[in-house]
Amino acid sequence: MKNKQAFTLLEIVVSLGILSIGILGIFSLIPTGVDQTSKSRDQAKAILLAQSKLQEIIGTAANNWESFILITPPLTTPDHYISTGNNNTPFYIGPNTSSERKKWGWIEIGNPPTGWVKKLGFQWEWHFIDTPVSTDDIALISLSVSWPQQWSNPDGTEQELLAHYDLKTHSSGDHFKEKQIQYVRLISYVSKGL
Repeated sequence: MKNKQAFTLLEIVVSLGILSIGILGIFSLIPTGVDQTSKSRDQAKAILLAQSKLQEIIGTAANNWESFILITPPLTTPDHYISTGNNNTPFYIGPNTSSERKKWGWIEIGNPPTGWVKKLGFQWEWHFIDTPVSTDDIALISLSVSWPQQWSNPDGTEQELLAHYDLKTHSSGDHFKEKQIQYVRLISYVSKGL
């Protein structure tokens, strides 16, 4: 009789155990991959939104320089303005209009709409790095796009808005880190005329 070689039951059980551990290890990586994909998608969208907003700011500066560099515009300006006190630069936040909020990923509550869902969507903030004066033809600005949004009511009073934001910590990014908010930041010169 010839010797027949085959796997024993013990070898099969051990092999299946090793295979199961490997498959479980692969499946455990799926949530991490999905999370990283989501973060990458959000970051790519934030960069596109930041570039779009920066081009809008540059266009506004080129077309109407004198209004653009005003230090104390009213709160009714299209870009919501926050005064940061004497000897500080003004600070602008958004999105402010319904159409801009939708573009930036905000979701309305109710039918008819009564507000905006908290902690969803992107927002922008920009300010002058060095406050320009009327004789300047160029200014340096900082624009940050963050997500998720920090507040759901940018139409609040100046004090309510300032309660959500501190310009001094913003400049170093600490404000975002403390609140575990993702952000991208662009710094650019803007100038009078084209």
